[in-house]
Amino acid sequence: MGYKEKTEPNTKNRDRIFVSSGINRFGERLKEAMNGMSNNELARRSGMSETTVRKYLRGDIYPGIDSAALVAEACGVSLVWLVCGVEQKVDTEGATPQSPVDPVLDAILQRLPAEQGRILADAIILRGVSGIISALNGMSAMDEFLQIPESDRERVLRLYRQIKEGDSEGDQEPAPGDPLANHQRAG
Repeated sequence: MGYKEKTEPNTKNRDRIFVSSGINRFGERLKEAMNGMSNNELARRSGMSETTVRKYLRGDIYPGIDSAALVAEACGVSLVWLVCGVEQKVDTEGATPQSPVDPVLDAILQRLPAEQGRILADAIILRGVSGIISALNGMSAMDEFLQIPESDRERVLRLYRQIKEGDSEGDQEPAPGDPLANHQRAG
């Protein structure tokens, strides 16, 4: 059953078809997009069978989005136009293709040396944005750690090593100047 049969007013299940949207006119647009190209040539260019192309043209079947994209590319037309019949506005004067990259991200990547840009892209892919933010927060904690006096840093690192090695905090004599040096510990 082709387009005309499917869209007749008295056709069974007509309410399941997008009559006014143009989606169901795929075959007509495909014929126009082929611009005299043979079914066999379109089949060869798109990697589909000639039978499938013929069924598209008759309106017997409609392609999935992936197949429609292959057909649109093979015909050199917009996927949106081929599927929906919607013309896309094209500014031919000084037109530059729209980049799928966010302009802010693109500006950042343009300022980085190529190697650093690649490393950043790899980090985003491998760790995701949240992973990078977590790492930066860790660096922030490191910056805060470096702001404390050196004697306090040494004490924190000593405690860290003791905890890591399984020693208890009370096994070692208090450091000079430790505010807890004069207090008795529970025990």
